[in-house]
Amino acid sequence: KKKKKKKKKKKNSEQKLLEIEAKRRLNEELATEGGLVIQNAKYGCLHPNFTYDEEDLPPNVLDVSVCLQAKVANHGLILPAGPKHQYDGFCNVDPHGEEEKYIKVRYLFHDQPHEVEVLENMELALPLLEHKIDLKSAAHEAVSPKNTSR
Repeated sequence: KKKKKKKKKKKNSEQKLLEIEAKRRLNEELATEGGLVIQNAKYGCLHPNFTYDEEDLPPNVLDVSVCLQAKVANHGLILPAGPKHQYDGFCNVDPHGEEEKYIKVRYLFHDQPHEVEVLENMELALPLLEHKIDLKSAAHEAVSPKNTSR
């Protein structure tokens, strides 16, 4: 029982340190005009209809926004190809390995919205121009006739 308490206390202190580092890095990015700001990041067994606004995440999905912001350096972030559950703030959300795991990230760079989704074993590199969300074309597509039929 003492071992469990000690482990939980260690996890809480690691989480606090991660949050402190993320806040420091976020402040650095905000101080630099147009820095890299992680708005929302999820990791796990994401399904096609998954949205960022879900309040109650399924047990096989983690919010890793703080973890990723803590890893931002020099206006960039790179997580090499390979399993991500080894990083601080991540864990193995599917121990049986039955489902593919993804990382989905929304972020700002130069005050412009970006979004990317990659398989867990692929490299995650931010920022990239190809992640930029073109708000004008997205708004146009939303109201175009081809998207109104069911």
